[in-house]
Amino acid sequence: MSPGGLGGLDHEVTPGRADTVVRRRRPGADGLDVASEAALLALVRTTTPVPVPWVLGTWPAQGVMELERVGGTPLLDLLPALPPAAAVRLGSELGGHIAALALAPRARVERLVPVDLPLLGDLLAEAADAWAQARHLVPLGRRRSVEAFLRSIPDLHPADPVLTHQDLGAEHVLVDDVGITGIIDWSDAALGDPAVDLGLVLRDLGPAAGERAMVRFTGSGLGDPGLRERALVHARLRALEDLAYGLGAGRSTYRDNALRALARLFPGDG
Repeated sequence: MSPGGLGGLDHEVTPGRADTVVRRRRPGADGLDVASEAALLALVRTTTPVPVPWVLGTWPAQGVMELERVGGTPLLDLLPALPPAAAVRLGSELGGHIAALALAPRARVERLVPVDLPLLGDLLAEAADAWAQARHLVPLGRRRSVEAFLRSIPDLHPADPVLTHQDLGAEHVLVDDVGITGIIDWSDAALGDPAVDLGLVLRDLGPAAGERAMVRFTGSGLGDPGLRERALVHARLRALEDLAYGLGAGRSTYRDNALRALARLFPGDG
């Protein structure tokens, strides 16, 4: 997972020619290689109505690709002042996008992306590490709720994996006054649990928007009985992850968004 947006943990991004950016994989970065990601973006463009960047050139040996510059503002920067109605509208749009990805042809997708269904033990270890770093930022009453959750996370049993972005946080969703102008950073895409992407909508946009995304997704004939519970689990886990990342990297936007999310996702006084 790479909570970094432009210049994040996995990539270095610099301006290219007019209206383009050049993205270089950092040494040892996880995720898709350049050729696979470029092929995936070409497939995604035919699958979802939500815009994704055009790939203008790739240099696989150097881990470099040139992409069109996507207009709009990162949603993460707008969240503190985002009107509730706008959040719900974006949640609906994202739910439709997540559903469209899930309906992508499996035979084409599995040639491009890995299966990513992490074990519960691995998720718990990552969450415990994040919590140890950042628990002091959370009010005492809410701390008890978080720690009760970490002691009792149910095992996660998704249905068959489908195409998912896997890092659909607000930093990777670009918007303008009308709606979503683009979704970027597809290097973590995988055949995985759509509850991860739905959980990130819930984390960043709140329960009303998360519910609208869920309704759009299940309204496409998708989902399984445990989907809603898993989405909540992933929303909570990724809020803890972003809180620790924001603290450790000195990125107050991530830290503050995670604290707002934790206040919505965990009951507690304070």
